[in-house]
Amino acid sequence: IGFIVPDGAASRFPANAVGQTVGLLEGWAATSYFEMYRTVYSPQKVLQYGLQTSLWGALTAGTVDAVFIDNTTAKTWLTTNTGYRMVHATTHWANGISYGCHPEYGDVVAALNMGLMALKVTQEYRLLCAQYPSIACEFDGAMFSNTKTSLQPEVADHPSTRADIVLGTEGTYAP
Repeated sequence: IGFIVPDGAASRFPANAVGQTVGLLEGWAATSYFEMYRTVYSPQKVLQYGLQTSLWGALTAGTVDAVFIDNTTAKTWLTTNTGYRMVHATTHWANGISYGCHPEYGDVVAALNMGLMALKVTQEYRLLCAQYPSIACEFDGAMFSNTKTSLQPEVADHPSTRADIVLGTEGTYAP
């Protein structure tokens, strides 16, 4: 989780966003975190958007100075939008907002991965994704490995067996 800013602003963008206009996505866990820590973040103005396309459009148009968003969404957007980067990223952000994870139950993560892979090849999954075009659906069979790698350096060093993980969604999410 962190701020996506134009490359030219990256070195001078303040960690507390003071004096900046920040864009948020309505109903997302990152937004809940940002709002919960308003004593840390002090932007001049906050604009919330209901659609990712509107949020990213505001950033590229210069309507907002930065977007505060989760790593996965940021990485997806940054792969097709050069000239921007994430600054002031933090890996301890969740604090129970969207999920809880205890590393001692890796086999549970493996079982969830298998179930998710089985779901993602169904027509029902494709129809569900088609109903919500503003949400990026994943079809390539990616799985969470619970392992630190060069591509996922933010993942803690967890044991490879048993992981207790609770998956959930934000109660305020409005598709």
